[in-house]
Amino acid sequence: MTASCGVEVGDSCGGLSDEELTKMFDAGWRGDQARTPDGASGNGLGLPIVRTIVAAHLGSVQIRNKPPGCVVTIERRGQQADSAWLRMWL
Repeated sequence: MTASCGVEVGDSCGGLSDEELTKMFDAGWRGDQARTPDGASGNGLGLPIVRTIVAAHLGSVQIRNKPPGCVVTIERRGQQADSAWLRMWL
């Protein structure tokens, strides 16, 4: 049996298109709706950085549509999957 631990975070954004889902981890990519009400915007680096850090710790990160929005899942499988690893992300 393989151990695993993970965390899921969801929102109610209405979901993403298939094209957006394939580009979410591309460095520098920002969707048209990636704007804050005050006009500030990001650089499109947040999710690529998350993916790199999670991979360095032998984990995975995925984004999928789940009505009414999206779900981001960070997970680690294997012998080193324990609650201490999960606490690092909370």
